[in-house]
Amino acid sequence: MPLPFHSRLRSAAALLVTACALVALDATPAQATRSPLTCAPVIVIGIRGTDQAPGAYSNDQVYASDTGGFGTTDLSTGYTVTQAPTGARREALRYPATSVAPIYPLSVDAGKTALKARLEWFTQTCPSQRYVLIGYSQGAHVIGDTLVSGLSAATKARIKAVVFFADPSYRAGEPYNYGLGQNNGTFARSPGQLSEFSSRIRSYCFPKDRFCQNDITDTTVHNSSYSTAYVQQHATDWILGRLGPPPVANRDHVSDWSGDGAADVLGVNAAGDLYYYPNNGLTLSAPTQLGFGWATFKHVMAADWSGDGAADVLGVDAAGLLWYYPHNGSGLSARVQLGNGWASFRHVMAADWSGDGAADVLGVDAAGLLWYYPHNGTGLSARIQLGNGWASFRHVVAADWNGDGVADVIGVDAGGNLWYYPHDGLGFAAPVQIGSGWASFMHVNASDFNGDRLADVLGVDGNGVLWHYPRNGVNLSAPRQLGYGWGTFPHVM
Repeated sequence: MPLPFHSRLRSAAALLVTACALVALDATPAQATRSPLTCAPVIVIGIRGTDQAPGAYSNDQVYASDTGGFGTTDLSTGYTVTQAPTGARREALRYPATSVAPIYPLSVDAGKTALKARLEWFTQTCPSQRYVLIGYSQGAHVIGDTLVSGLSAATKARIKAVVFFADPSYRAGEPYNYGLGQNNGTFARSPGQLSEFSSRIRSYCFPKDRFCQNDITDTTVHNSSYSTAYVQQHATDWILGRLGPPPVANRDHVSDWSGDGAADVLGVNAAGDLYYYPNNGLTLSAPTQLGFGWATFKHVMAADWSGDGAADVLGVDAAGLLWYYPHNGSGLSARVQLGNGWASFRHVMAADWSGDGAADVLGVDAAGLLWYYPHNGTGLSARIQLGNGWASFRHVVAADWNGDGVADVIGVDAGGNLWYYPHDGLGFAAPVQIGSGWASFMHVNASDFNGDRLADVLGVDGNGVLWHYPRNGVNLSAPRQLGYGWGTFPHVM
């Protein structure tokens, strides 16, 4: 069986996977070190065909999504999926995809083992993630074998859409078949073997295909028929239909003490008293005291740790202990310790990095490394490095700048330039400069002050004046003064 024909094929699967979430790399200082641990609402896993180029790999399980891994790609179609607000990101499974060294059956088995492990890992790590699986030729064979490999019930339930293109294990007569293929494939499955997933599969196979129809007279169909605009759009529409309407992104509640969707301002004055200044729609109303004894705290943050829609308070005390102070409706309840060893951190922030509705913690350590500490329901899980080179930054804060339900990072560098680092599902995309002249600001924060689901920037200048810089597309509008006399406040959030 001349399986090396696959090396000349264009993978239609790659179009759909690539379109779901393209990732950009940037080697500038403070850029993220990518981590596969960040959860997304949807993960699209692509499995390439035999002998198709793998690209560089990012770890032992997956290939870096922007260097290949899905075979030869053609991005002229699939743009609609790129624009669809599914919150999806993509991965390419790392497996041999060979016909020799190892031989085809061993390659398929290796792919099955890798895909099963990856899916089960996601089920344990990302509680609400859904899966889309797309495979071309041998890649389709791998997915089919994985579906019947003894997946856990939880993992099976997360699989929302499966697309096969030119599957060598094609079985004629199955209800999920599309493309008029009437014959069995070279490695045809038993009838009904995938019946548990029938409603979640689309298998595209056309007459005279070399492998899904076992027709040795023609290779043209296998090489080109699955990358047509019609087939790709058909599969794209079906995938989006299976995923359903995109979920409404969680609202950012950084500094939103009132829980009304618009950020308030909290501050610790020179005496160590903690005050809440309500956002009244135009400016700030008279303050309410929430506590005292905060003068020695190194870091104080306001974000929705509990996930109830109103900001709580987190703080790092003089001993480096990290504390959570629950919002109880009218004030703060008894504190809960979340960690220790935070005394040397340059910046600590609380915001919903994971997008699950509850704030996580991010911090820049003494060496300038940026870390993400996931909120696990009761405390913090093992940290994940997001970047380096942040030691010289004057201010580093986190909030949902683009309204997609997950926190981004905003920073003021040593030169006073204001940067936006987009959260791209894996880490950060390339930073975007959104301002300059911030070197003299005493405090810089990001929160949704005007309630439009997009973070604005608030800052206390060198004269102690508090300003609101409304978000305006990708930039900031002219500032509005919210108050004065903030120059003596050690913490403003």
